[in-house]
Amino acid sequence: MSEDTKDIKEKKPKVAPKKAVAKSEVEAKPAAKTAAKPKTAAKKATTKKTSGQKTSGKIKVTLTKSGIGYPQRQKDTLRGLGLRKMHSSKILNDTPAIRGMAKKVEHLVKLEVV
Repeated sequence: MSEDTKDIKEKKPKVAPKKAVAKSEVEAKPAAKTAAKPKTAAKKATTKKTSGQKTSGKIKVTLTKSGIGYPQRQKDTLRGLGLRKMHSSKILNDTPAIRGMAKKVEHLVKLEVV
């Protein structure tokens, strides 16, 4: 082998040397960050007010149209309401969550206040 090919094989990629950092600098930085954080006050519990909806009663939800041909998300909503078969009914608590679910599939169900 010639000297030129030996030099090529023996060359290794150059790696930059790591910068030396004093211990005092490393320890000082985290302490400064923790001291700068403001203290958060305890959150107060608030109650949500409903906009004139009855929340203590019951509602009757009846499946009037099949979920076939509709997105899976709407089928899951029907299952969440407890409706499986056509013309099946469920009496549920009148809550904003149930009303919201019924509104998402209002083209498939009939809603009655009991």
